[in-house]
Amino acid sequence: MIGAAIVLAVTLQASASADPVITRKMVTKDLSDSFGRKLEQLEKFEHDSKAKKAPVSVSESELNSYVRFALSEKVPRGLRDVRIVLQAGRLELRGVANLAEFGDLKDKAASGMSLLGMLGGEMAVEIIADFKSDRGFGQFDVVSAQVGPVPLSPALLADIVTRATTDSSRPSGFDIRAPFRLPYSVKRIRSQPALAIIEY
Repeated sequence: MIGAAIVLAVTLQASASADPVITRKMVTKDLSDSFGRKLEQLEKFEHDSKAKKAPVSVSESELNSYVRFALSEKVPRGLRDVRIVLQAGRLELRGVANLAEFGDLKDKAASGMSLLGMLGGEMAVEIIADFKSDRGFGQFDVVSAQVGPVPLSPALLADIVTRATTDSSRPSGFDIRAPFRLPYSVKRIRSQPALAIIEY
């Protein structure tokens, strides 16, 4: 899981793609750049008290393009074909993991990971979580998580994500079960099929 970097991306024009349902699987450098310009717009909203803060919409294709092109170095080695699916009040993260690249993580994780320790090769990864936000805070509620044929409990997933996102800037990692402050002084994010709308 990309962890905090994706959380930042998700929680982030003035208008969406003409038909997000049709374009939701597109991944291009232009769409990544479009998302980057919207991030600049959100930064302006945060630091310019005179800026007129209109809702900002981000299409699923823009989000996935940004993950592919701008956040590629932040994606853990061994994880590929990462795709985020936006639904009404729900996020889905899908990808393919080469379990051989996550040996250290598996060794450090809770004992519940022992079953995963018996798996090898590349496995599909799918995480589904409800998402709600209001008054500047957001929170995930994990619905299901699976690596290959192995389901993961929310607690085990939280342990994995915390360990995978621990670094010098976030020594405690990212706790996917805890409420978190939305970036750029955003009040709420509403997700719907193929679209996220950021509101102030």
